[in-house]
Amino acid sequence: MKLVAPVVAALAASACASQSPDALRASRDAAIAALPATPVACSTPAARVRPPNAQEVPVRFLRDSRSGWAIVKYSIESGKPVDLSIQASSPGGAIDQFALMHVRSNINPTAPNVSGCFVTITLLLS
Repeated sequence: MKLVAPVVAALAASACASQSPDALRASRDAAIAALPATPVACSTPAARVRPPNAQEVPVRFLRDSRSGWAIVKYSIESGKPVDLSIQASSPGGAIDQFALMHVRSNINPTAPNVSGCFVTITLLLS
């Protein structure tokens, strides 16, 4: 797991011990606040990644009530996602693969070329 700042690492580690929805939201919000500025082009509708809908959540996550968040850094070249990486997540690794897959499959093919975008994928299941 790659983290954007040491403070984010400490927050993510403390959130792993407590997986209440409030603790997950607090650790996620602190990690988002620690991110570097995002290029303006990342905020265009074509470059944004939509949140996952209920039908996309893996059955095993629903069965286990697996909650978590992951911040994915990505770039777009010729309408395709490139250079995807997990910047922070909690609990560590719980939804990382799902978050990467979701971003890969939800980039608009008409999106402009841009680098250094961030998206937070959050699953709060109970």
